[in-house]
Amino acid sequence: MRRTKNILALRKGFSFFIEAMLFAILLPIFSANSADNVIYRQTDKNAEIVMPLAPKDDYNVETKGRNLTISFNRAIAKNLADAPQQLNKFIKGKNISTDGKSITFTAFFPVNARNKIEKGNLIINITRKPVGKNADDSGKNIKVSYGNHDKFTRFVFDYTQKPTYTIKANNLRTIVSFMDDIRLQTDGIKNYPKKGKIEKNANRLGGIDFNIPERLLQSFEYKNKLVLDFAKSEEEPAVEKSTTKKQNIVTKTTLA
Repeated sequence: MRRTKNILALRKGFSFFIEAMLFAILLPIFSANSADNVIYRQTDKNAEIVMPLAPKDDYNVETKGRNLTISFNRAIAKNLADAPQQLNKFIKGKNISTDGKSITFTAFFPVNARNKIEKGNLIINITRKPVGKNADDSGKNIKVSYGNHDKFTRFVFDYTQKPTYTIKANNLRTIVSFMDDIRLQTDGIKNYPKKGKIEKNANRLGGIDFNIPERLLQSFEYKNKLVLDFAKSEEEPAVEKSTTKKQNIVTKTTLA
């Protein structure tokens, strides 16, 4: 009889242990999916959205005129439904897609948006887009530069006005697709060892697909710059010394 009671007690203890482990595993996932954990901040000059994401969540942020669209790889766009009320100096309306994977905000004026991932949070900073005589042309020129660091290589896209873009990556290549009519100035990558393998193609939206033969580690925006860091293989050659020979950029599909 005592042995039976001990077995039952062990079973109860084991069951409690399994339930506790499952709760610990699932709690961060449930928390990341909650609209209550989204933080909104705004001033007269900028607005900010801080949204927790699960490790497997992917996203894309695009701006076009007064529209700001945020897309995900699963149906969590509803978590941002309170943005028009919380950011009422910037956003006046919203539209959530039927599949729940994207949400489009309508602002009171044309906006720019910068985004980054920090400590498991998607942080989106929204500002008023500058207007003026040369506002439409200021973002067309984008300077591309390359840097060779100890543990990674880096490409930097430097712009005066943020273009609309997407990034797709696999283990072999990274494609930055610009949706706008932009001009890439690539003198800054003449020391990149694989510059002959970079492809630059026009896309269906009137922009450019910039195809880099590297595996992406991370991407982020910083002070009007898009920064891409790539994994560095052990056999990565050293950076070539700068020469006075001018790099000729042509409009073929491959950069010479």
